[in-house]
Amino acid sequence: MGRPRRSIHRKLETYVYRKEAKGRTYFYYEHPVAMAKGVPRKNFGNDWKAANEFAKKVNPQLSPLRNEIADYVDTVQPEIPVVTSGDGREQQQAAKLNATCKTVIGLFRNTAECKKWKTKSYWGTKDSHLNILENEEGSLVFSKLTASMCGEIFKQYRERDGRMQFRKTLSSVFKFAVNEGYHNANVALDYTLDSESRFIKRERPRMIYPSFIRLQEKAQELGKDWLSDAMGLGLATAQSRCEVVKWKIKGKDKNLITIDGQEYLKFERQKTKEKDGGSWQLIKIEGMLKDIIKRCRVRAMTQGSPFLVTVDEGRRKLGKGKEHRCQCTDDHLTKSIKKVADSLDDLEGSAVFSEIRSLACRIYYKIHGFEFVRDLTNHEDAKMTEEYLKGDEPTLKEGVADLRSEMIQDIKIQN
Repeated sequence: MGRPRRSIHRKLETYVYRKEAKGRTYFYYEHPVAMAKGVPRKNFGNDWKAANEFAKKVNPQLSPLRNEIADYVDTVQPEIPVVTSGDGREQQQAAKLNATCKTVIGLFRNTAECKKWKTKSYWGTKDSHLNILENEEGSLVFSKLTASMCGEIFKQYRERDGRMQFRKTLSSVFKFAVNEGYHNANVALDYTLDSESRFIKRERPRMIYPSFIRLQEKAQELGKDWLSDAMGLGLATAQSRCEVVKWKIKGKDKNLITIDGQEYLKFERQKTKEKDGGSWQLIKIEGMLKDIIKRCRVRAMTQGSPFLVTVDEGRRKLGKGKEHRCQCTDDHLTKSIKKVADSLDDLEGSAVFSEIRSLACRIYYKIHGFEFVRDLTNHEDAKMTEEYLKGDEPTLKEGVADLRSEMIQDIKIQN
């Protein structure tokens, strides 16, 4: 039997292998038929993509020979039919089973279900899942995806509840793929996510204020003043990235309004948008928030953008789901703050935008108390507010052990 294809090879085409030597990684193509005829392996240095492209072109041409070597090479997938005749349907099915993730996701984006997602508030989350499958895992052959490989993808790109959401998205893709012949089962549902216990270890530390300041200063140093102000908006309002990037300064759906001479930030939470009885928020603009909005407004007007968070550096173009070329998307905000964090040494705590909301909640809690934080965050229940107030230090419940023997004498204790 041929060598097993380990999970480390899951991005590589059949007969493309990886080799470690002297601290460097090399990729090469080696087909069993070529080996039998004494043809040396084809080396590609450290360019695995070139090796994959070569394999995609060569493997189909050698596919009629796969029946002859099936007993010796375990990398051949038995569920993929071997094209040995000119039957059109057989060739079409073989082509579908050799389609990559990028191809399948591209087709799924044109389905009615995906188009329906685009009208919903959760489209940003779904779109980020599809982007990962299309761009980061695009070279994988879709029909070769197994439950364990799906689990690897969930764990690599998402944490905790995010993995459940990712699985729902991928499950919808698999339903489409099974119906259209790109896979034979919905393996996303075959992977069992770890059950969440009441007491769990947080997978990332909380953000601390000194690190927040370091990130802001580094962003300004790198010419990303817009990112520094976006972080400031998140801290001052205790709102998530999906809220911050949607706020507008002009238009019929603008979020900055004036009531009796006082300016407010009015918005509907993205989680309840377009739902009956949606959750609306009205935040009075004072203190540092007033200064941040002033800078954001000038930047937006300079670029002709209606959005409070306007990107004014780097290459900007009008892409999918964007109303303006300078609009900041959820993903761009996340990637930008990560890029800044990667340029800093010994950064304490987390550098994820959602942790800014937790930091804001903990700061406001120290100043104003629990009810103030709950009103500002507009959480549906107190449990959610408590979750954001949790830090990395343990919460101590104080008690008094004041039992004395004379206290027990007249007490009747029932066994």
